[in-house]
Amino acid sequence: MKYNHGELKESQMVAELNEKPVSLLSLNLQNIVRFVFPNCHDGDIVYAKQIEGTMKPDFSITINDETHYISMKSGINNIVHQEYIKNFINLLRDYGFHDYLLKTILFFQFGDGTYDGSGKERMSYPALRKKLEKPFILGNRELNANRRFVVDMVDRFLFKGSQEDYISADYLYHGDVNIGVIISRTQVLKYLESKDWDFIEALHIGPILFRPHARYYKTKIKNESYRRRVEFYWPNILENMNYISTHYLP
Repeated sequence: MKYNHGELKESQMVAELNEKPVSLLSLNLQNIVRFVFPNCHDGDIVYAKQIEGTMKPDFSITINDETHYISMKSGINNIVHQEYIKNFINLLRDYGFHDYLLKTILFFQFGDGTYDGSGKERMSYPALRKKLEKPFILGNRELNANRRFVVDMVDRFLFKGSQEDYISADYLYHGDVNIGVIISRTQVLKYLESKDWDFIEALHIGPILFRPHARYYKTKIKNESYRRRVEFYWPNILENMNYISTHYLP
């Protein structure tokens, strides 16, 4: 099986955790296990398993028939979620957002003067931002006015995923086998309830920004499906996770 760099780190985590007593794990891995299972004992055996597919959890940890699911991030990559723009627009429509907002997002997604990607010439990001300066202000105001919506969406991007039948992650870990920070879904939801992100000028939902996966400005379109995918990213994800870990109870 061919792994990317992130999957290699996930498989290493699973290999170092699996079928070992808590007391024989490295200090970092013990910290993870004791955070997830605060009542575990030194002699308890840890079982770990890598999760295949596109669900949010990357691996699971089981102790004494209790299982929790962890989404793992590493390196400088701050992308936390992707889905097709059509699905995202339909989701926003279901929440009752105005057509003005939906058109702003589609115009930004394709950057070719259309709402469906049928234009012949794609604009640069600076040109788009200038053209959409006022729509961005109004769009961000509407997207972030409903705190319940913000919480639901960030939960979807980080923990639940886009399919109802997917397994949800319980924890978010950033790092590798040797060092990292872990936070719970509960901590993130508390963080979302207590903060605002009105200072962000780019299109955003809470702390999560979004953009097209590829717009192909002044280049040949290599993959049409990439133009129709929207990606969600969390700037300074590691710094934010460190802050959450020290300011909110699990």
